[in-house]
Amino acid sequence: MKENILKAEPRIGNAKQVRDAGLVPGVLHVPGEASVAVQFEASSINKILTQHGINAKVWVMTNGEKKFGLIKEAQKRPLDFKLLHVVVQMVDWDKSVTMELPVVFHGREKLEAKQLEMHMLKTDIKVECKSSSLPDAAIVDVSTKKLDDNITAADFKFADDVVVIDPEDTVYAIIKHVRMANVEETSEEATE
Repeated sequence: MKENILKAEPRIGNAKQVRDAGLVPGVLHVPGEASVAVQFEASSINKILTQHGINAKVWVMTNGEKKFGLIKEAQKRPLDFKLLHVVVQMVDWDKSVTMELPVVFHGREKLEAKQLEMHMLKTDIKVECKSSSLPDAAIVDVSTKKLDDNITAADFKFADDVVVIDPEDTVYAIIKHVRMANVEETSEEATE
């Protein structure tokens, strides 16, 4: 894993003052300790979120120490998507964690060539593994699927130490025929 390093400084002032200074307010949740209010450089946290999304694995430098964590929450303004607040859950590198990973479907274009489409029912999957081997996303190849096939936990290919927590029969997507709107019939009905 490429090390994503975030510099966190103790927060000076309230969240609005931090944002006005061009920084992003945040919180470090450390197991067994009180949460720590911090501030991050906006450019570095935005870069990590753009490249890796939520659940990004980061190394946080604070008070001269480097600790491992996962971005748990990133609040953004609804109009301009400016980052308002970030929560980082600090974890031990070799400890087991439970996370919800985003599901990424590959091979949709091959389904479209067969006049099939995928209806997504669930966008994330809950897994447990050591934080050091936590994948960024759950990737599933749907290119070989047929009509009425379901995508379930068995379709995901994870490393041996990654355990799916969701029930085995959870359906993440289903393959259906492409619905074609019949434009001629619609226009004829409108003229009658």
